Amino acid sequence: MHTPEQIFPEYFIIRVNEFNKVATTPLEEWIDYLKTGHIKKGTKAPGLEETKKKLQVLTMSKKEPSAYEEHLIEDIDRL
Repeated sequence: MHTPEQIFPEYFIIRVNEFNKVATTPLEEWIDYLKTGHIKKGTKAPGLEETKKKLQVLTMSKKEPSAYEEHLIEDIDRL
């Protein structure tokens, strides 16, 4: 015999339309990003800085990613 909590996963409903645009916790920073598509400077939420860097590369023109990778390799070689 199983109880409902053993069978069904836990769900959370986040109502982003009611978000007040003042992000004070990491969860609120993520909600702000999901709602607006923008990551604010100085974010403290885990993973948002990495997301920002990935988005910068993904939105580059076709030639820019290879130049960016070359720049990263040069930086590594200097170390």
